[in-house]
Amino acid sequence: MKIGKRLKNTRKYLGLTQAQFSSGIVTESFYSRVENGRSNISMSKLIELLNYHHVSLYDFFEPAFEGNIEQQAILAFIDRDCERLKDYKPMNERQEAVVDLMISILGGWKGSSSYSHEPTALTDYLKHSENPEKNIFAWCLLAYLCEIDEVATVVDKVVLALPVYSDDFSWRILVNTLITCLQRFYQAGMQAQALITAQLIDAIPPRSVLVLEHLVAKYYLNLLQGNQDQAAGIRRLLQVNNYDRLLAFTD
Repeated sequence: MKIGKRLKNTRKYLGLTQAQFSSGIVTESFYSRVENGRSNISMSKLIELLNYHHVSLYDFFEPAFEGNIEQQAILAFIDRDCERLKDYKPMNERQEAVVDLMISILGGWKGSSSYSHEPTALTDYLKHSENPEKNIFAWCLLAYLCEIDEVATVVDKVVLALPVYSDDFSWRILVNTLITCLQRFYQAGMQAQALITAQLIDAIPPRSVLVLEHLVAKYYLNLLQGNQDQAAGIRRLLQVNNYDRLLAFTD
């Protein structure tokens, strides 16, 4: 189910007109286009709308937190490749909801810590999920969506999960979740936490599938330690290989 259709269903459930639901957060005409699939709403405006109407992120995106999604889509998301995600063909409405959420995050998230979630995405997830540790991709999503003061909890959960998994795919998800946490700390000016997280990633034993993640961690380590020339060199290396999008949320 597309985000516009999901918004429409939520609005009708609340018994509101489009003008009432848009609430001045976005214009009524823009909101109408979103519902009809002709415009895309940013993640920040979506969260603002949901907060205003006291709709939790968990209730809105429940399939994303509990459902499974194929590796192809997850890899596109952790590679931050929005075009690959848009080309992905979901097999059912549950997968479609997850892909919509991932595209919204990549299209609208800038690492901001200014959103006020009540209740928060992390609290929502922990409250509703009986076994949150089993869905490691949910932590990958929550690293983007939770409050900045909850990011440390995500880091702790990932650190606990790392010894449990041995396959490369799970490790890519978990380490990329740490990368997102690192970038959110850095964006928020929390340099001590960012440095600890970068050192944590850098200390992870090398795996061929984690080469990019280690490069990104070294980029931030050099930035945080004042080694601007080394950081610039790593950035150029990522740019040459078209992977500088992995640093996009810091720019």
